[in-house]
Amino acid sequence: MDWRSTASRRAQDDLDNLLRDSLTLAGESLGATRSFAPFMLVIGVDGSKQLRRFEAEGADENTIRDTLTMDRDPRELRARATVYDVTARQPFPGDAIKVAAEHVEGVAIDLLVPYVVDQESVRIDMNSAYAAVAPARLWG
Repeated sequence: MDWRSTASRRAQDDLDNLLRDSLTLAGESLGATRSFAPFMLVIGVDGSKQLRRFEAEGADENTIRDTLTMDRDPRELRARATVYDVTARQPFPGDAIKVAAEHVEGVAIDLLVPYVVDQESVRIDMNSAYAAVAPARLWG
């Protein structure tokens, strides 16, 4: 996946920062509670960052994303990442952090990162992460 060859430096930095921050927040919650609730990280056009939390249980990814999306987002954001706790079947079986990231410049990526939680630690395995081009959802 060679999205970097067409994305601006700002888009690359925004998406890299969203990914890093998403995995950090998910990892912190996994370490504290052995799970995490879905959330969205956004970067405003002015560079400001905001965390939006989803509090309900049992909702699907579309409902979560739609609930965390504000009407003004297409004009007031330049990037966002919606983060879910999922059970993957492919390309690897097991628990994973799913990050659905997108940028106003048209880059949209879904990333699956496997993790294991045991009594002593949380292991997030970036070496086994899987990324795929995704449909643009907000700026499509």
